[in-house]
Amino acid sequence: MVRVGHRHRPFLHIHALSGPGIIGRLAPTIPRPLRSIRAKLTVFTFGLMAAISLSIFMFFPPRMERQAESALVDKAASIADMTAFAIGSSTDLHDPGEALIILNGAAQIDDLVYSYVTDLEGQVVAEFNRMPDVYVVPGEFRMPGGISGDRTVYRARRSVIARGRTVGTLHMGFSLDRVATIAMRSRLMIAVASILVFVLGL
Repeated sequence: MVRVGHRHRPFLHIHALSGPGIIGRLAPTIPRPLRSIRAKLTVFTFGLMAAISLSIFMFFPPRMERQAESALVDKAASIADMTAFAIGSSTDLHDPGEALIILNGAAQIDDLVYSYVTDLEGQVVAEFNRMPDVYVVPGEFRMPGGISGDRTVYRARRSVIARGRTVGTLHMGFSLDRVATIAMRSRLMIAVASILVFVLGL
């Protein structure tokens, strides 16, 4: 009887160790990933860096595009003002040769797509057009001024005043392709910067 009891004791001992009481006492000591402070800080930092990187990418490229667009519009408006003043000071449009010389001088500006001078009857007196198949006369004159709907050209119109009276209208179109190029480059640069901020932040 003693030997039989001795043989069964190891079995009873193992059974006791594997009982629910021991496992129940050991279970709370097993760490859970999201309960530690380090894990919470990692998740918080991950979300913060993602939010900062996304904000940089969403905010800066449109702002840079608007700044480039505004700078070109201001430049185009100044050129149109000076060109209209020069044409009005040199001729009353009875001699279109003078107006053509001035338009050819303004054509040295790379962003200028076209420039036309029309008289009071709407007839073209002098013209310059880099893309006649795209910007067709007189259809272009009927389009609204300012930035076009597809944001490809800025249309500036100025009255030509000679000897104190309006003798015609200056029509000028400036390409916004450079603005689109700047916007594309800025988006690429900001995307790279956002990724670097995200990686270095983590």
